[in-house]
Amino acid sequence: MKFRLTLAATLVLGALPLKAHAQMQPWLADRRYGEGIGVRVGNLELHPGISGEVGYDSNYFLRAKDDAIGPVISAYRLRVTPSISLATLGQERQLGISPAGPAPLQFRAGAYASYNELIAADSRYSTQVSDQRHLDAGGDLNLNVFPAGRVGADAYLNAIHVVQPSNDTDTENAFDRDSLRVGAGATWRPGGGLFSWRLGYELLYSFFEDDPYKDL
Repeated sequence: MKFRLTLAATLVLGALPLKAHAQMQPWLADRRYGEGIGVRVGNLELHPGISGEVGYDSNYFLRAKDDAIGPVISAYRLRVTPSISLATLGQERQLGISPAGPAPLQFRAGAYASYNELIAADSRYSTQVSDQRHLDAGGDLNLNVFPAGRVGADAYLNAIHVVQPSNDTDTENAFDRDSLRVGAGATWRPGGGLFSWRLGYELLYSFFEDDPYKDL
């Protein structure tokens, strides 16, 4: 069983007053809790940010207690994630331009990179654990047409690179993968938007960079 205690701190430039939106950070998926008003660039908003986490992983390689491959190895973890996003104007600024409501076309694009540093809790395994330091990355694009209309549409594209270890300390046998997710949908909002119905379709493709069982 894993126990993880995370202390997170977010620095968002141009974030005063703080509004409930968040950066596209892997540890904070809901933009409402980590993003400020942003920096206006013409009719767009720029949201740069950086976050940090520290934690403890009691079994980084996901091994059983009596695993023949090796012992259970715990590690201290540090993750630093700079990120940036560009979007159409948010609600505060949009009200000053169009009191009638949000723009008929909204979009948001963002990217992040996460540096992961690992330190063995037991110095005997320092080399095996330090070899696991890695960089995750991702980006996304979201489009929303008529977000407040009776009928609207949306489309999105997400790409991420994820590093995930196997129970083998050899990094060539890790489950590192690249995933691409694309989808679109149409939304119907009868009764002034009190209820909404969405019909959509999504495709997800994952590519594993290494095959842990290629030599078996």
